[in-house]
Amino acid sequence: MRDKWRERATLQDRCKGHADGTDLAHNLTDLRENPEIDTFDYNGYKPPKGKSIAHKWIATEKAVYISLDIETGGENCGIIQLSAQIFRMIEHNSKMTSEIEKECFDEYVMPSKDSIWDERLFQIHGLHRDHPRIKDADDITEVWRRFYIYVGKHIGNSQKGILVAWNGKSCDLRWIYKICQARGSTLQLPTSIKYFMDPKKVISHYKGCLLNSSKSKINSYELGVVWKYIHKKT
Repeated sequence: MRDKWRERATLQDRCKGHADGTDLAHNLTDLRENPEIDTFDYNGYKPPKGKSIAHKWIATEKAVYISLDIETGGENCGIIQLSAQIFRMIEHNSKMTSEIEKECFDEYVMPSKDSIWDERLFQIHGLHRDHPRIKDADDITEVWRRFYIYVGKHIGNSQKGILVAWNGKSCDLRWIYKICQARGSTLQLPTSIKYFMDPKKVISHYKGCLLNSSKSKINSYELGVVWKYIHKKT
């Protein structure tokens, strides 16, 4: 698991479509099904032309990245594992490097008793209703409470959090919307988390990115393919 987080941090080093490398940061004020990408942050700040909406925080090294991974048991089951690794992008000798926090968050979640598992997903993550880690896990309310505390420990009052998830809009972000903002939801997104970015979209959309197919020999933007390519180059 930790190697996967390091790989995602490495992507930040290589993806520089613009100077700050996070061109597709989304504003998380509202996690609607089709969120609009605003050009202003919460204080009315308008970023320079061609820069990320999170540029103000990135340029001053006050952006904190939360690489997020969610596993589910299906639409009628919910989240069964929540993992996160926090890292920062720091400029050193005119080069951007990543600093990864040693403490990571990785917890399993016990779904409600009436949840319906999609057994097909077992082939993806190897988890099922009788798995020891699931049977011994807390429910999502308690796990999310600890995740909230984890985020708060690593993001200061003057910093802003950016959720990072590979192809996350269609999966991870949708589940965050369900538990934090959908009608009937009871949980709250940590207030320090203001933005979301998808490295896959950065790579595929911006030809200035060194991992874009126009500048590399990558023939697919699947995570496993990109991961292998990066490790061959390092």
